[in-house]
Amino acid sequence: MELTQLQWAKTGYVLNEDAEGKERWTNCYHNAKAVYYSESEVHPDITGAKAILSAKKKQYRLVMKERQQKIKEIIAKNKEYEEKCDEGLPLPSDALENVELPVYAGWQEAYSGNNAVVLIFDTETTGFKADYNSLLQLSWQVVEVGTWEVLSRKNFYFKYPSNPYRVESKAILVNNLTPQRLNELGTTSLQTALYIFNQDLKGCDLVVGHNVAFDLSFVEHASYTLSCHLHRYLLSNLSECATYCTMIATIDLCRLPDKKNPEVFKRPRLIELAAFLGVGTNDLNLHDSACDVELTKRCFRKLVEMKHDKSMIKFFLEKTPD
Repeated sequence: MELTQLQWAKTGYVLNEDAEGKERWTNCYHNAKAVYYSESEVHPDITGAKAILSAKKKQYRLVMKERQQKIKEIIAKNKEYEEKCDEGLPLPSDALENVELPVYAGWQEAYSGNNAVVLIFDTETTGFKADYNSLLQLSWQVVEVGTWEVLSRKNFYFKYPSNPYRVESKAILVNNLTPQRLNELGTTSLQTALYIFNQDLKGCDLVVGHNVAFDLSFVEHASYTLSCHLHRYLLSNLSECATYCTMIATIDLCRLPDKKNPEVFKRPRLIELAAFLGVGTNDLNLHDSACDVELTKRCFRKLVEMKHDKSMIKFFLEKTPD
């Protein structure tokens, strides 16, 4: 059915020139997908058609102008947000203050055994990126394998970074370490905590964690940002021992289905590993790094006693009596 110019205009079509300079009718709201019509397909001059065409073009220009303005505003807000996010360092607000380090020699002075010794640690943070977010809690236990005696147990809390944009609400909802909560618990200088951590790390045969790469990345980046000397000391201590991740090492043991990809097994969460191994958790407050260290220790002990993944822990299984 032939449409008049007035009908074409009412349906959102306007006259535009094509690449050859000829006037064609095209949909002004979907220009990228427009279908062009020749003048012969449109009934000639109808009163009011030009006025409607002019109004449609004006409306289209207003819509595009508003859209471009919104895009500019979004870009400006994103730029402002990024600039605010980049301010400061991914460290507690008091991290760069001068502190007198305590006299602490580590667990080695009082230890006279010959068994393997492992450091099991965990962190709570303001987010998920070590080069952007910061530590809120650092906890560890130094344990003698075989007797499972705890040679050292430490737990430290830290202040929020000076830039609030470096704090992700999702992370705080999980660990519940709000500024008020940290004030109640009491905070420590990050320099002091990392120094004591290094003193306890020295002489250990193995570093253990659940998703240990994540926690190590935060400790390493914080050490690097604070002090080259502290960072070198950490790397030196880490070079003398191996690492063992209870999450990666037990993927094929737990064989938990991955909902996103049924063809592979998912990485077990700490609570899932504990449930699989039959390890009790009723007395623990999970997502507190000190409690997570305790649960990781229980799971690790179970794995050692069942001699799971000998290739990964052979060097200290041989050193430790059955």
